[in-house]
Amino acid sequence: MAPSALSEAMTDPFESLEQDHQDVDELFDQFAQMEDDEEGEVDAAKIEIVEMICQKLNLHAQLEEEIVYPELQAVIDQPELIDEAEAEHAAAKELIAQLETMDPSDPEFDSTVELLAQSIRAHVAKEESEIFPMGRESSMDFSRVSASLDARRIELDPEMDDSDDDDEEESSSRSGRAPSGAMGRLAG
Repeated sequence: MAPSALSEAMTDPFESLEQDHQDVDELFDQFAQMEDDEEGEVDAAKIEIVEMICQKLNLHAQLEEEIVYPELQAVIDQPELIDEAEAEHAAAKELIAQLETMDPSDPEFDSTVELLAQSIRAHVAKEESEIFPMGRESSMDFSRVSASLDARRIELDPEMDDSDDDDEEESSSRSGRAPSGAMGRLAG
């Protein structure tokens, strides 16, 4: 049983999800520290950071919803937590959709990013303190789930692909992100 436990520890699917949480949190912090003085440069930087936040959150949510949540719902003692987490994802997706159509000059832009940050931080706190620990104590096949996560992440994430940047727009359209608003103009 010890080799199995060691194998599971090395392939803990929650570690990559927690790294995603940390990466997005750092991006939210970068956004919060931005100054509003040099309008053009700050707007471009804000667009870039918010685009990264949205892309990472969309990818992360898709991975959880397609792979992790169905697994967890089958093995944890409180499957209703997964329903709540999916509702939190839906709320975050609505904010992301709003941001994808906004310019940084919009008076609601910064507050919408802050609202998204608060929502995501609350969601992450619940996942990391309640849901993931239950998953770690469950009978989930860590190796299989980790392998599925890794394969799907490579399939969805243009940064994980070794091909050139020309495939990035194609990958964005496959992942359901429709460039629009200021972020679409930047990406285009």
